[in-house]
This record gives sequence, structure tokens and C-alpha cells, in this order.
Amino acid sequence: MSTPPPGVPLLQPRFARWRYLALTIGLAGLVACALMAHTQPVAAMRSYWAAWLYCLGLSLGALSLLMVHTLTGGRWGEALRPLLRAALRPLPLLALLLVPVAFGLPRLFAWAAVPAARAGAYLNRPFFLARAVIYLLTWLVLAALLRRRACAGTAVSAAGLLLYAFTMSFATVDWFVSLQPQWSTTAAGLIVIAAQALGALSFAVLVACGARPRPQAAIRNDLGTLLFVCMLLWAYVAYAQFLTVWGGDLPRESRWYLARMVPGWRGLTFLLVAARFALPFGLLLFRRVKRSVGALPVIAAVLLATNWLYTLWLVAPSVAGAAPGLRWLDVAAVAGIGGLWTFFFAGAPGAGA
Repeated sequence: MSTPPPGVPLLQPRFARWRYLALTIGLAGLVACALMAHTQPVAAMRSYWAAWLYCLGLSLGALSLLMVHTLTGGRWGEALRPLLRAALRPLPLLALLLVPVAFGLPRLFAWAAVPAARAGAYLNRPFFLARAVIYLLTWLVLAALLRRRACAGTAVSAAGLLLYAFTMSFATVDWFVSLQPQWSTTAAGLIVIAAQALGALSFAVLVACGARPRPQAAIRNDLGTLLFVCMLLWAYVAYAQFLTVWGGDLPRESRWYLARMVPGWRGLTFLLVAARFALPFGLLLFRRVKRSVGALPVIAAVLLATNWLYTLWLVAPSVAGAAPGLRWLDVAAVAGIGGLWTFFFAGAPGAGA
């Protein structure tokens, strides 16, 4: 294993040993989802889909941050680069874990339950799965190039960012927007891309602050500032979409927000506003907080946790037939896929294995 430059965090062996605990938790979570799929198929598939999208977002967010750092430079990236590269390692696993979804599409998407003779030209099962394969292959190739330092030049990163933005915009329409029939938005792709970057950055900052040696105070200040900027970007585009829909009194688009204000989801909506925006916004204004070895990882952990809740908030209310609100299956699914994701992450060179 190559040794990182001085001052770049490397996970301690005790962190690497946690990967087997993560593997155990991951397998247990997936077994629980598989067992419940027989009695609660819609709920199990809903939970699995949200967890898969969340974990995919961590890897794709890391992919985008690596390409941005290659183009812009900065000491923040030198501190996080080994961790971001390690976060690309679970991508082949995530591609494999998409297979169960291919068999459960009618449980998630109303259009997938329509007979083939009445299916649309764009939203039909064969074309949907073909597009998913194209997206995943594109991201896998980009990840392979970025994990090899010799290939990760500015040309690859510039082209890669365009490819990532293009494919993720279409994937957002397929995987998020089409969950709710007759609903459309042009901002969803940017919102999801911003959320993925925020999630991946939160994870990397949290892990880096628990590694040895810890990032220096000046670098922690940069990381806190970057968290603040990513959080503001996500909040701006998400609120701009809400303001356009609600202020414009668009009935079809407003139904998407109304579905998240019913009992069971209303509390989560307000929690996300408070914990994903108001609280970190107020705290990250202070340099002392951004430089703190105790406060910064706590804020990163809160943003990471709310990133999963936000993904669930985007997905679950749009799936018909499942009870509203957070369920234990949601936790089991994210523990299952997240446990396997962590196992592969912690086994990557540069992550302490």
C-alpha cells in the first residue's frame, strides 16, 4: 500500500477492523429486507431503493469532488483525496445491487406496472434498464480513470464532470422524478447533484477528523467553509424550486410537496429544514467552530445522516402503497447496503486496510 504524503489522514487499523463489523451488519440488514419482501413487498422495495440511491450518492459525490479538485486544486483536496478515492471502490458493488430493483420495478414505479403494449416510448422497462446500465458503465469508467493517478488529468476531469452532470440529470428523471406520475421539474438534477456532493464531503470530513494525523486547523477551516458552501448550494436550488412551484401556484407540481406535508412526513420535513440547513448554517458561520476538532465532525455527521433522510424524503412519499413515515425497514435497508459500502470503502488502499 502506498503511503500518503505527510499530513494526509490515514485511517488507523482499528478503523479498518470495523469493516468486518460493517460487513456483518450489512448482510443482516439485507437478509431482513429479503425476508420482509415476501410480506411487505412495496415497503421493502421502497426502503431498498432509497438506501441504494443514498449510498450511490456517496460514491458519485466523491467522484465529482475528485474531478473538481483536479481542476481547481487546493489543500482541502489533498487532505480528503485518499478518502474520496476509496469511496469510489464500492461502485461495482452498487451496480450489482441494482439487480433486485430490476425485478421489483412495478412495486416502485406506476408506469412499470402498465402492460408493455401501453408503455411509453421513454418510460418502459427495457429502455429504463438499458439507460441504467449506460449510466453505471459511464461512472465506473470515470471512477477507474480517477483511481489511477496517471490518468486523472485535467482533460479527463473536465470531460468527466460534463458526463457526470449529463448522466446524473437523466438518472434523476428516471430514478426520482418518474416515481410520481405526471410530475416534472427541471431543477431535480441539480438538486440531487448538490446533495450528493454534500453527502460525500460530509462523509470524508467526518472520517478525516477521526483519522491520525488529523487535518491541521487551517485545513479544517477550509473543510468547514466547503461544507458551508455545498450546504448553501443545495439549499438555494431546493428552495428556488419550492418557491417557483408554491409561489406560482402550480397544481400538478404542488402535489409533490403536499405529499410531504401529510402526517408521517411533516415532522421529517421540518427536521430537514432545521438540521440540514438552519443548524449548520448558524454554526459554520464561526471560524472557531470550523477549526474545532470536536464540533466540525459532529456537524459533518449531522449532514451525513440528514442526507439519508433527505434521500428517503425524496423517494418514499412518491411510492404508492407504502405507509407514510420512517419505518424500521428503512433503517435495515440503509444498514444493509451501507454496511457493504463501508466494507468495500475501508478495504481500499488509502483507507487504512
